[in-house]
Amino acid sequence: MGTSYFGLKIASWNANGVRSRTVELRDFIDKHHPDIILIQETHLGPGDTLHIPNFTTYRNDRPYTPNRSPRGGTAIIIKSSLSHTTHRHRHWARLRLLRLLSPRPMEIHY
Repeated sequence: MGTSYFGLKIASWNANGVRSRTVELRDFIDKHHPDIILIQETHLGPGDTLHIPNFTTYRNDRPYTPNRSPRGGTAIIIKSSLSHTTHRHRHWARLRLLRLLSPRPMEIHY
């Protein structure tokens, strides 16, 4: 399990492709009850979905290349009950900021 930040459970996972591992991800959530999950190497492309009940998912997919399987990509999965906001970075279009509003302010850049 990842890090605790003022009572939050934060997990990080290099998925190396999350589409075929959603059952593994849901089992991990059921067992460890994380509040935030940071995923690298999602390998998601246009038309792919990543839905986990009671969580909100924010994705940053690598640009799509025709005739090639999706590679790279990141996702932040956060409990829907946690108060947060998200917005694009003003200088870097692909960078987004997620601001957790409680219990303590925290920003995650992805």
